[in-house]
Amino acid sequence: LFKAALYCEKRGGEYFLEAIQLHENFIQRYPQNQLVFHARMRQGDLLRKLNDFAGAQLIYQNLNYSHPEHPFRYLAELARADCLLALAGDEPKAYQDALFVLEGLIDLPQLPLDAQAEVGYKWGIALLKQGRNEEALKVFTQMTGRLLLSESTAGSFLDRGQYWLSRTLLEMGKLLKVMGALDAAQRIYQKLIACNLP
Repeated sequence: LFKAALYCEKRGGEYFLEAIQLHENFIQRYPQNQLVFHARMRQGDLLRKLNDFAGAQLIYQNLNYSHPEHPFRYLAELARADCLLALAGDEPKAYQDALFVLEGLIDLPQLPLDAQAEVGYKWGIALLKQGRNEEALKVFTQMTGRLLLSESTAGSFLDRGQYWLSRTLLEMGKLLKVMGALDAAQRIYQKLIACNLP
């Protein structure tokens, strides 16, 4: 059933609802199976692809309650924050909820480096969207300082982590430029090159 759902996903967007139902059948039939967490995650991911961010957010939230000790729980929390950001629009309360989730994520023990880079970027962007530029810069600075201890540490990230670090540094440079700190912005861009980031 699980493999059938994955195959259904691969067939394209018109089969996503069928894949969601197959995952549901699997979960109902085998509630104790170790793949239940992954089946629920796939359901949430498919709902996001269908632009049903509210439904996906609910799935990720329930996953965190039903699997609090799962080693990949952070993926559900990160996906939930993405949904909250997508739903936020101009609603300050939704941004606050997303910020709360992201701040909690960064404090999770044993959060992989690549996930830390992604969380740091999205945390800073959520602050920027609220016009909290100084706080966003502080978050970006804190995260890059924590993750890029030296130029050689950039190589310890997977492609995904390098991508998020790169976006963080680019956003920092842009923000510093807007604030009139051109020398600081130039140093950030030089760091991007020195670390050989994409």
